[in-house]
Amino acid sequence: MPQVSGINTAIIPSENIGKVDNSGIELTLGYNKQFDKNTSIFVSGNFTHAKSKIVDIDEASGTPEWQRQTGRPLNTYLLYNEMGIMRTTDDFTKYPHPTNTPRLGDLIYQDYTNDGKITADDKVRSKYGNIPQITYGLNLGGNYKNVDLSVLFSGQAQVSQYVLPESGTIGNFYSSWADNRWSPSNPNGSYPRVDERASNSVNGGAYSNTFWLNDASFIRLKNVELGYTIESPLLARAKLSNLRFFASAFNLFTITKVKDYDPEGNSGSGQFYPQQRIINLGLNLKF
Repeated sequence: MPQVSGINTAIIPSENIGKVDNSGIELTLGYNKQFDKNTSIFVSGNFTHAKSKIVDIDEASGTPEWQRQTGRPLNTYLLYNEMGIMRTTDDFTKYPHPTNTPRLGDLIYQDYTNDGKITADDKVRSKYGNIPQITYGLNLGGNYKNVDLSVLFSGQAQVSQYVLPESGTIGNFYSSWADNRWSPSNPNGSYPRVDERASNSVNGGAYSNTFWLNDASFIRLKNVELGYTIESPLLARAKLSNLRFFASAFNLFTITKVKDYDPEGNSGSGQFYPQQRIINLGLNLKF
């Protein structure tokens, strides 16, 4: 409901309107082999490609085609395309600025409509949303005599996550932004200049843009466990059939382009609890 209507949208009840098609494939393949009494291996993998498509949604009439949700996946983002950072005063005349008062260190936004201005019509829908279209996993391991091993990998692809850290007068800047920001002493910084508050900045929340949109694909070593089992007649005297020592770990490492936060997070401000790395040592007693 456009704000110019003057209607108080807070008193209008929400409606469950829309139609979404979901389609995809799911594959699982496994192999197990028992070589002898003391040796075995196993490996299994799974792959899922699930794509959503918005068929019908209550969009405002006249919405430009490049901004429409219809025909696109769920949870896509509407953002300005970022094209770089204004590093010289020559950039002020080369590129339009949304406020018409550019400053060095500001992001450059694409004039998508090519009308010489940066307006709301220049926002473009992202290709992917924060719901991964591809998820996969690999589980493998085996045992040899008294040693056993299991390893689990998991991952996702074709997924984007928008994260603009709430920083400035209300919070701390990520060190990657603070250390690599544009400044007079660092004109080649890879991040835009800092502002009093990121959510209101021309380089941040005031003009949400693709600089803060990340490819959230990853592959993660989710779990690994190594064990050693002792079987000895001496254990029978203690009324034990076997004794197993083990070491296990969760989230040992993650391969991803995302550096400052968990790629599985879903908060646009980056304020979510990250995956923890956990290492356990222990033993199992079997009576």
